[in-house]
Amino acid sequence: MAIGILFLPLPELVAGFALFLLGFGNGQLYPNLLALTPVHFGKEASQTVMGLQLAFSYGGGLLLLPILFGYIAQAFGSGLFAVYLLVLALVTLVSMLMLLYLLKQAGIKQQ
Repeated sequence: MAIGILFLPLPELVAGFALFLLGFGNGQLYPNLLALTPVHFGKEASQTVMGLQLAFSYGGGLLLLPILFGYIAQAFGSGLFAVYLLVLALVTLVSMLMLLYLLKQAGIKQQ
């Protein structure tokens, strides 16, 4: 819903509030994924999986994704920010659904 607000021609204050809602709503995903790693992958593999999660989040999420949008904004304009966020949200949703499907196929029970 917050990304949808960014598509509307509303004042900047509303867009800022939408970004706040987006961060507030998605802020629990990363710590929750880390906390559930031992449950999903077992205690033996959890350290390796957590290391991969940290590497991808810091290397990809914090380092590469802002640079990628910078190039997109230079080439096409910053008006694509809402589309960029929507694509990232869809990638996150599909990734989570794939994880749940693979865990179900592996016979790992969910909490």
